[in-house]
Amino acid sequence: MRAAPPGYGRPGRTLGPQVLVPPRPRGFGGAGRSLAHVHSWRPRPSAQLGRGPGGRSREPAVVAPCVRASVRAVGHGQALQGPRTPLPAGACAVLRLGALAVVAQKPGAGCPSRCLCFRTTVRCMHLLLEAVPAVAPQTSILDLRFNRIREIQPGAFRRLRNLNTLLLNNNQIKRIPSGAFEDLENLKYLYLHFNLIETLDPESFQHLPKLERLFLHNNRITHLVPGTFNHLESMKRLRLDSNTLHCDCEILWLADLLKTYAESGNAQAAATCEYPRRIQGRSVAAVTPEELNCERPRITSEPQDADVTSGNTVYFTCRAEGNPKPEIIWLRNK
Repeated sequence: MRAAPPGYGRPGRTLGPQVLVPPRPRGFGGAGRSLAHVHSWRPRPSAQLGRGPGGRSREPAVVAPCVRASVRAVGHGQALQGPRTPLPAGACAVLRLGALAVVAQKPGAGCPSRCLCFRTTVRCMHLLLEAVPAVAPQTSILDLRFNRIREIQPGAFRRLRNLNTLLLNNNQIKRIPSGAFEDLENLKYLYLHFNLIETLDPESFQHLPKLERLFLHNNRITHLVPGTFNHLESMKRLRLDSNTLHCDCEILWLADLLKTYAESGNAQAAATCEYPRRIQGRSVAAVTPEELNCERPRITSEPQDADVTSGNTVYFTCRAEGNPKPEIIWLRNK
């Protein structure tokens, strides 16, 4: 606040101190910054012709009526309230200090360093991050695209029960371990495409009851353990295309799952074969057991009943054939 320069206003009248409104600073709204934003009501100038020395006419003098300015603070998690400043008599200005809702979050209080945070959205793109940063439990959107994250530790997103969208595409992730998405019971959108993923733990996507969209295309996945996606009850879009899938008899479970999606009409899925070369580019859903030379498992030698006295050992044998080679599981009668 400073006094008006000489000659400003009507002839023969001195205006009080003037309220100077600074321009809006660059980077307004950036995370981790404390900014002061000044709202003002500009005066409606009225022009009066005056006479200068010697009776010559001069430019109209601009008379500024009362200027009301409102200074609002954007701080680190709290509104700032300042004292009222008394003005000298004759001053035609009114100051009002108020508060504005928080836009930026303080680093370390839910907003990682150099990230951009707004309400419950956290964006940490193009920061060369090598690990998943810690964020506030109320986070609903976490954007970690275009970084150098190589591994997701089990429990990396623990306690983020409000998370709705997780973007991890365009990183360097090689594997998804069991427990990687623990506690994400409200997650709907999971983007993992354009990484280096080679293996998925069969329990990677368990306990994601609301997951609707899973993007895994453009990775290096070669094999999928049967049942990897069986727990995704809300799935609407699954992408596995542009991987290096080996389409053999062990992938027929995925073909059945994709057919189920197509028949229901509630979900869309894409998965293509890379090997063998004769079916390269074919949809997994279109592959048949016959062209893969698959053979249904069958038992060729069954165990026989045997009598044994208590304390002695008895042996049972069982053989089975098929392609892929079947696994024999022994069950004990109760």
